[in-house]
Amino acid sequence: MLALFPPGARLEAGVLTLDGVAASDLAERFGTPLIVYSEAALRERARLFRRAAPEALVVYGTKAFPNVALLRLLAEEGIGADGSTLGELA
Repeated sequence: MLALFPPGARLEAGVLTLDGVAASDLAERFGTPLIVYSEAALRERARLFRRAAPEALVVYGTKAFPNVALLRLLAEEGIGADGSTLGELA
């Protein structure tokens, strides 16, 4: 059942948790529908890309999901951002 979820997802006593936080708590706080990203999973995948091609310029396409917090996290992991307009960089 959890194959579609990131590695930090657990089913504990019938409660879905994402990196230790109950999904129901997230839904109560932020409402639904809700997209939740795992910081641990994002960082690990960014590191895998960097290790696979240490000399390559690895960039994230900002058109996919232009979120400032995500872009900062990826920058901390050495991943750049690809933008085609100045508005995407603002």
